[in-house]
Amino acid sequence: MDLDLLLFNVQDLYVFMDKYNGEDLETIDEPRWQQFSTSFFPNKPIRKLYSIKNTFESLDPDIIMLVEVGGAQSLHNFNQHFLNNKYEVFLEDSLSDRGIDVGYLVKKSSMLECELLNKSNVRLGNGKRFSRGLFELRVKKDDKLICNLLLTHLKSKLDLKKEDFEGRGQRSAEVDYISKHYSKLQEKRPDLPILVCGDMNGIIYKDETEEELSQFSKVGLIDVYEALDLPLEERHTYYFFNKQRQRIPMQLDYMLINSKFKQLVDKSTRVIPIDIDLVPYPPMDLKQKKKLSSDHYPVFCRLNLTSSDKL
Repeated sequence: MDLDLLLFNVQDLYVFMDKYNGEDLETIDEPRWQQFSTSFFPNKPIRKLYSIKNTFESLDPDIIMLVEVGGAQSLHNFNQHFLNNKYEVFLEDSLSDRGIDVGYLVKKSSMLECELLNKSNVRLGNGKRFSRGLFELRVKKDDKLICNLLLTHLKSKLDLKKEDFEGRGQRSAEVDYISKHYSKLQEKRPDLPILVCGDMNGIIYKDETEEELSQFSKVGLIDVYEALDLPLEERHTYYFFNKQRQRIPMQLDYMLINSKFKQLVDKSTRVIPIDIDLVPYPPMDLKQKKKLSSDHYPVFCRLNLTSSDKL
């Protein structure tokens, strides 16, 4: 069987509808949309929500892994009012101080049986906790475990307190714990594809891999794009514009899989352009980038799981 996965940092997906009374969401304007929320955080612009919906519909993935979700209420609202309850929601509160969590949407028609495990409530090697968390999804089909997914959002490079340069120490501690947890799972089930996924807030690419992320390769994990030997320019999920207005492409979002499973990665695996009717791909400047439904581009991966039976 094929399993289609989508990883998407949806940038502040706040969808609060406390004051919603059944209005037609396709016809209301932005000011009215914002009035539905009583939250301190503004709702994500409704145009961008419909754009994300269109992205999901065009790809129709079995499992969507989301980063920067404004809690379970937001994800349930998005699923109900924009996605026609097509998915089952799996999300628990993370440790984020910004109210942004990671979560899963599993397509109901895929007939997958999933279990969510919160692996966040631990002390890391540096004595601290995760900045967001680690959430494991065990995926079964016909009562058979077919894969495990580990979803995270590593510490960003912001260091407002000037205590940890670019957040490297915290990111390193998070990667160390995730790598060890992954290794334990893989050792117990050497035949099972286990993916580590998320916004890693850093570079994983051959000799350019940032030091605090290098632990992943030491436990046998490679990027799914590396499995296909995609050129670097086809891997970028984020475009940074510096003060000189120069565009700096980078990959921050990854699905990592053990190299022994690389033959499972289908050639359709790729970065997905979004909002191409509004903005060229990639965006030419910051003004164009801000029109996008997210500041990240999603990662699509198809796994040919029938091949795993031959390992």
